[in-house]
Amino acid sequence: YAIFADSSSTLEIPAIQYRGVITERTARHSGSLFRQRGKQAFFNTEVKQLQVKAMPSNNTLQHWLPGKGVGLQERWSNTTGDITLGEPLTRTITMTGQGLMGSQLPPLQMPNNQSYKLYPDQAQMEDSVSENGVLGKRIESIAIVPTQAGSITLPDITVDWWDTDANTLRQTVLKGRTLTVLPPSG
Repeated sequence: YAIFADSSSTLEIPAIQYRGVITERTARHSGSLFRQRGKQAFFNTEVKQLQVKAMPSNNTLQHWLPGKGVGLQERWSNTTGDITLGEPLTRTITMTGQGLMGSQLPPLQMPNNQSYKLYPDQAQMEDSVSENGVLGKRIESIAIVPTQAGSITLPDITVDWWDTDANTLRQTVLKGRTLTVLPPSG
């Protein structure tokens, strides 16, 4: 289970009871799962009380993003760095958040420029839960279409987030990139 508190207070997680049957060895081969003999067993978890911290009063984040880590990775449809004027190049950026669901990760901010136009696709979100907690992903694909030949520079992408382990503001940066735009052949 993944639990996300929506306010600062004491959060009580009630005990959960599991009830099952421990089968007898001789009854294992009786042929029916419903007629097996055995001993009933009950297992209980303990009640847990957690103290949910308040959002820091000096918080200046546009999106409240509390987690254990935020990462950015990119993939390109063309790896040479040279593109042709008017032809699209796709940049796929994956943002991961340790301790965050994909739906909590904010949309990436990429401004348009006179040298190129951006055409974003619908973002995809994925979540996985393990003993280490929740890992959310937000995957955004953006088609970049250059509008002039020469050199174009895509700016850095910065995501501000709150490090819940260190109790401090952090930034994750995906460095910008300079692309060479070639005139169309012919």
